Amino acid sequence: MIKRLPNLALAAAVAAVLAVIGYWSIFTVYMVYDDEGYVLNSLRNYSEHGGLYEQVYSQYGPFFYNLADGLHRLTGLPFDNDHSRMVTVAVWCATALLCGGLVWRFSRSRTAATAAAGLSFVHLASMTNEPSHPGGLLGLLAAAGTLLGAEAIRRGRARWFALATALVGTAMALTKINVGVFFLLAAVSWMLLNTDRERLARTAGWVVALGCVAVPFGLMQTLWSEPWVREFGLIFSGATLALLAALTASRQPEHGPGSWKRFAGAGLVLTAAVLLLTGLRGTSAAGLLDGILLGPLRHPGVYSFAVTWRPGAGGLALVMLALALFVTARRTAAWRPPLLASLRLVAGLWCLLGMFVSIALLLPGVLSSPRLAAGVLWVAAYVPAMPTFALSYGLSLAWLMAVPLGRGPATPEERGRLWLAWVLVWQSLHAFPVAGSQTAWGTFLWAPLLVLGCHDAIRYWAGRAPRRHQRAVRFAGLAVLLGLAATAVRDTGYVGHERFRQGEPLGLPGAARLRLPDDFTSTLRILTENLSAHSGVLFTYPGMFSFNTWADRPTPTLANATHWFSLLSAEQQAAIIRRLDADPRACLVVERYLVTYLYEQNVIPTGPLHDYLLKAFAPALKLDTYELWVRRGRTIALFSTAALRPGSAPDRRRLELTFAGPAAPVSRVEICQLYPPYTVLQALPVSTAQPWEYTPLTLAGSDAAPPAVLTAPQPLAGPTRLTADLVASPRLGPEANLLVQLRAADGRLLRSLRFAQ
Repeated sequence: MIKRLPNLALAAAVAAVLAVIGYWSIFTVYMVYDDEGYVLNSLRNYSEHGGLYEQVYSQYGPFFYNLADGLHRLTGLPFDNDHSRMVTVAVWCATALLCGGLVWRFSRSRTAATAAAGLSFVHLASMTNEPSHPGGLLGLLAAAGTLLGAEAIRRGRARWFALATALVGTAMALTKINVGVFFLLAAVSWMLLNTDRERLARTAGWVVALGCVAVPFGLMQTLWSEPWVREFGLIFSGATLALLAALTASRQPEHGPGSWKRFAGAGLVLTAAVLLLTGLRGTSAAGLLDGILLGPLRHPGVYSFAVTWRPGAGGLALVMLALALFVTARRTAAWRPPLLASLRLVAGLWCLLGMFVSIALLLPGVLSSPRLAAGVLWVAAYVPAMPTFALSYGLSLAWLMAVPLGRGPATPEERGRLWLAWVLVWQSLHAFPVAGSQTAWGTFLWAPLLVLGCHDAIRYWAGRAPRRHQRAVRFAGLAVLLGLAATAVRDTGYVGHERFRQGEPLGLPGAARLRLPDDFTSTLRILTENLSAHSGVLFTYPGMFSFNTWADRPTPTLANATHWFSLLSAEQQAAIIRRLDADPRACLVVERYLVTYLYEQNVIPTGPLHDYLLKAFAPALKLDTYELWVRRGRTIALFSTAALRPGSAPDRRRLELTFAGPAAPVSRVEICQLYPPYTVLQALPVSTAQPWEYTPLTLAGSDAAPPAVLTAPQPLAGPTRLTADLVASPRLGPEANLLVQLRAADGRLLRSLRFAQ
């Protein structure tokens, strides 16, 4: 135990640094498509009501739901934005540490392990976009399964390999079936290639090679006509076949009937336990079949997001396949080790340069210079960020980073690295058919593979240096590797810290810790305030269910999905229509940018629910890209909004403010810039020199009492309209760029209002 203290201390220090950076980063991002709200809504509904797939809609598997429900019952953590992000930071850091541990087990270098943990963390930075998403859990499971499998290979424990990979792969399949199947295929093909049955061994290589070509075609056949899909199939097949050549050359006859029995038994036991638990919570066998298997099979045809392949990606796959076959056939050649070691270092520098270019685009001042921005963007096309690099180029380079440099039989450590590369290329299929954050989740194992490959290359060249210089060469090479990784982590932390420092706390229920840009914060607050005041049942288009949590308003039914217009059945849509129709206070939030984007992507929302919403509801408030719709014919008081209307003379304007409260006396009204430095463009006191007309309002926006003149500060309780006739400053500019602030006599900010459309 004492010998492990330095390693534990280093791991704790790395975890602490990554956790702080992860906190800054994840609490300063909110994606308008709100997958986070969708997942949290379904988790909460399953925990409270059960009935997964039959009542509670989900695209994900029961293992994820039962695990989250168990964590909730054990710890009491609520399903909200704040707590889900803390859990996501823990998962993010744990995955990075597992990648560092993987490198430590096969290099015994703390420097390399630290670099791998840092690079894996940076690679997974898109976790900030998808808090609470099962993709984070899948990444953690993939890292754990790879580490456990590699350790079993290193120790020569074939049955433990079968047991560990079966349990991890089954848990992944019961979270997202396609990703779990990719892991299980990697494990099964590995066991086939390393079977102890001589007759089967002779055909295993050909069977696996056929699978490397057939699997992508079978998976992608619904979109095979798309060029990006065909290139995906080419790159995957090239990468797996290149690795297969190295796997075949390093095979060991170690997996017999005992391995297969453990593999099948572990998978079946875990599957039965999860299905039984889910069934006891109200899901039928038919519901489980549809939710776990049949539903996901329909998704590629429902929505897809293309991979943007980088220049030369397909050509590199073919070149690397040819080189892999050539090198494998000449394993004893003297030129082989120096060639492979040199190519590894070149590939490593190529990848790490792309990481710095992608981070540079986020640093202040880069995009403000057109010439500098153009240069950086040109370079970024060929040296992209790590997830994009890993998918476009890293898969084809995986064999290069994993193939043994030595000319003798592969050692257990070298075979463990081949397993790491094998899992990586199979997990890359996670990026089909939606290549968003899935790209990072499917390729993050590239980071530890890259570090291991470069570490071996550095050791190789250090061993060829004069004896007195060997330690210095090795130290310098590893210092450069660690320095590049540390710089990437530092820059990621800098970007997150700057966003955190400049952001405004959102302060909404369940999302108090989010710190977002001021204009976005005010938009979300104003929408939530109006929803809390005016909404009964709340629906959103597309599905953005964080608003239901923030405003504490129910969804029409438990069948909630982001793209409800294409994912929900006609019966499910009809149930939502009935619930909306029964509530005269029902409201709808529309995110216009997302709707427009869907049309641009030729994803046309249709269906009975879509048609009903357009017929029954109309916009009442437009703020930035958000719209609040109410039932046609209904009027509401638009709280925390301002308007400039024609005044009593051509040179005058009438400023109209609508708000609920504040109870404290308003002493001054300021019209400011919406963006930094928030310059006050016009200040209007509440005084005899600047009288204001004060009108109490109903929730419908009509006058609740006759107007009164306000010439001195006094408390204003309840819905209120405050108006003044003024000479508008020529400095004001477009109303969309303005903010109105109500201040007390001591300068305290009482309320912020926005000019609504």
